[in-house]
Amino acid sequence: MSNLGLLQNAFATNNLRTICKAIDDEISRQSSIAEFCQLAKVNRTTLFRAFRRRQGTGLETMMRVLEVLGFRLAVTAKGQVDGKPIADASAPKGGVLEKAYPDPEVARRLTEALNSSNVRPVIGVFAEVLRKQDNIAGLSKKTIRCRETFYRAFVYPRVPRFSTALSLLDALGFTFTICRVPRYERHRKPSTSTLFGDESANHAEAAADRALDLSVPAIGHRPAHTLLIASERQRSNRRPSHRLKSTSGVKASV
Repeated sequence: MSNLGLLQNAFATNNLRTICKAIDDEISRQSSIAEFCQLAKVNRTTLFRAFRRRQGTGLETMMRVLEVLGFRLAVTAKGQVDGKPIADASAPKGGVLEKAYPDPEVARRLTEALNSSNVRPVIGVFAEVLRKQDNIAGLSKKTIRCRETFYRAFVYPRVPRFSTALSLLDALGFTFTICRVPRYERHRKPSTSTLFGDESANHAEAAADRALDLSVPAIGHRPAHTLLIASERQRSNRRPSHRLKSTSGVKASV
């Protein structure tokens, strides 16, 4: 079976550990982990831990890693890949969820956002889907996450964990799948600001922090203009004392 088929089967299970293990196995087959990390813009430690931790990895890291492997996430109804039923799709462990009738328009919009390789529109579509739900409390009961978790998770610039997105889709009757990145797009070198939208935001935030550090002196350190004012005051305080001494000297001589 091809790599695409193996990964599609893993995603069809809707099981986080199965999905992460399949991706971890695919990463281990790469010829150069250092080059892979550079392309995915993650460090080696993050890469090795991302798919071996119990809670999995973030949605953006998942998107980046799959992109380097030559795949992209897509959304489809449960038990289907590209609109066709598949025989080996199974329900997640821990009980079968209530039967849902997913809106194909939701799957289309999410897939379109995921196809942009930009995490920001993906979060925006998820947030819009949540706002349209009549019963968020009932939706959260189908998952292991509370209602507040969903509200907090899909607010940019906060990036949700992949497991949170997986649980929400599962409760709505959808599932993630993957498709190949078109060959003509694999060799493009887009800037980080267009490939993943939060990069520019992170750089801007870091620049703001550096500016704040420069404008606000650390405790125990006095800025240069304060030292200049202090030295001027010291000199001005000394002058009256010299005049008093010279005056006293004149009186004594008289």
